[in-house]
Amino acid sequence: MAYVFTHAPGASIGRDDYVKGLQQFHDALAAAPPNGFLASWVWHVPEAGPVGSFEDWYLVEDWAALGALNAAAVTGSRKAPHDAVAPLAGAGAGGIYALAYGYPASDAGYRLRIDKPAGVPYSSFEADLLDLVGSWATVWKRQMVLGPDREYLVDAPSRPGRTLLGQPLTVAELRSVRSARTA
Repeated sequence: MAYVFTHAPGASIGRDDYVKGLQQFHDALAAAPPNGFLASWVWHVPEAGPVGSFEDWYLVEDWAALGALNAAAVTGSRKAPHDAVAPLAGAGAGGIYALAYGYPASDAGYRLRIDKPAGVPYSSFEADLLDLVGSWATVWKRQMVLGPDREYLVDAPSRPGRTLLGQPLTVAELRSVRSARTA
């Protein structure tokens, strides 16, 4: 399971200061991980997601671990780095995604955001999606959103095709900012 937070720095904040703050927070989280926390990373998505050009990814074991992460992010040794970077953010939105196919990876090259067209069964849509992106892709399916985003997030090592079931696709290039895993 992944909590994905899409965000942008505030209007008067420099990118380098923002990235440094994000890195410090993720370092603190990795150094003192809450129960059920598996990994975190940050991507810069120049083609901008729904509300910003940065994505924080937090992988957790289950819903209980998501609650533990939520509480732990603003307490203990993580509090100061969180409190330092949080006011630097502008717009933001989050979502919770379940792994539908593949393996979570902090080194994907491309991101595809897509919705299943109405009237198309999930099984055939997902089969067509996997044919398009290949067996090395990671497919995440939305469970809950806390702001605007699409039903599927697909991470792929190479740029996927331009259409799926007649739907034009927008593919974003991913640039790694920070990655951390627990032991």
